[in-house]
Amino acid sequence: MLVEMGQSFRIRTLHEDLPRPNTYSLTAEVGQWIDNLKDDLSMVDAYRGMLGHILNACVEAFLDGLEHETTNSA
Repeated sequence: MLVEMGQSFRIRTLHEDLPRPNTYSLTAEVGQWIDNLKDDLSMVDAYRGMLGHILNACVEAFLDGLEHETTNSA
């Protein structure tokens, strides 16, 4: 499912001029989650080159969820 989310994000944003890659500080917990995600996804053929897209799709889904919660709580 994560690879599908990443592929969908990549397709939807192909035409956009996205910012160049940035370096962000991560908490140890998030860094460990990403390392575990990379390990898990390394066994999926469709994963190659998708980590950034997958992470972007996860952030997008999280933000959409927050927006939905805000809308429903008003």
